[in-house]
Amino acid sequence: DLALWIEKEFGYPPGADDALQTVGDVWLAACGQILAAGLDALKPIPPAWFRPSSLPPSIPPGDTLPAVFLAQARRGPDRIAVADQLRGALSYRDLILAIRVLLPHLRKIEGPYVGVLLPAAAGTAAVLLAIQFAGKTPVLINWTTGARNILHGLNGLNVRTVVGSRRLLQRLESQGAGLSELAERLLALEDLPTRISRGAKLAAFLRARSGLWGLDALPIAPTAAVLFTSGSENLPKAVPLSHANLLANLRDALQVFTLQPQDRVLGMLPPFHSFGLTCTLFLPLLTGIRAVYHPNPTEGGQLARLIEAYRVTLLAGTPTFVAGILRAAADPQIASLRRLITGAEKCPDALHDEIARRLPQARLIEGYGITECSPI
Repeated sequence: DLALWIEKEFGYPPGADDALQTVGDVWLAACGQILAAGLDALKPIPPAWFRPSSLPPSIPPGDTLPAVFLAQARRGPDRIAVADQLRGALSYRDLILAIRVLLPHLRKIEGPYVGVLLPAAAGTAAVLLAIQFAGKTPVLINWTTGARNILHGLNGLNVRTVVGSRRLLQRLESQGAGLSELAERLLALEDLPTRISRGAKLAAFLRARSGLWGLDALPIAPTAAVLFTSGSENLPKAVPLSHANLLANLRDALQVFTLQPQDRVLGMLPPFHSFGLTCTLFLPLLTGIRAVYHPNPTEGGQLARLIEAYRVTLLAGTPTFVAGILRAAADPQIASLRRLITGAEKCPDALHDEIARRLPQARLIEGYGITECSPI
């Protein structure tokens, strides 16, 4: 019962049930520390991930997220952009290839909105951009709010199709989420490879390799994404964020702190949260710094190992998740961090003090924002 409560409350499983023996164990599980034992072995990291970049991070000119992405991609198509333990490291050219493969299927979806049910992962950026290049608006589904709130939001926008992971949906169903109606709308990414012909794959590959991407002239919907408020006061409210909204937010953020060519971001926040969508998905993608993703922000031990293995320099997350990583990490594992960015809740003084003590070379930046402001 305790394990099920943690998964429903935080949206992620707490690990082995036999690790939860006391109330203290439950709290540690919620913070990620309980998962420090029994970690999955890390796959080898491609050498290209560590290849130094000579390009200073910056957001190129452009009025929409897809336009800025294309401009950034042209600065160096073979630069590594994103990575995770499932897909390895993907370059900007790899993302263009994925977008070209997805486009024909997304264009067939009825209506202006497409639901998205995906965690923090390397492929999520390609899906969101492909939806935008298809002239539609991604609607990010917050799976922690329950079936009633999810369906209320989707039905209010008349979302007929949800692009997502069948594995994630099955996990949610296993905890009694009651999302059978959502399953009927699902376009599972796991099924797409069998629906794409060799000719389509070859055409997308040639376009990606030649540089004739054929994406510049595609019409882009004025709304970049729709998020939902938490529903703490009433039913969640749909929040449409424009391209200008998100780009202004990102460009302003770069006036507050400076990025360096060697910076690498750890992305663990789900894209349905404005903090995750802005800071750990579009910020690295559009500035040209690299991001490595892990879908579960409560796995403090595994996240500490990823920071060490990928030499992460920027860590963004809620104070709860950041504290969970620090509790599970040995000092050498987090020695590469130079900036920690927190938000979504007040950062306690104890976390400020711990970072100052254990990471004297790093600076903690505490942000504030609301979903309607995207969020900084």
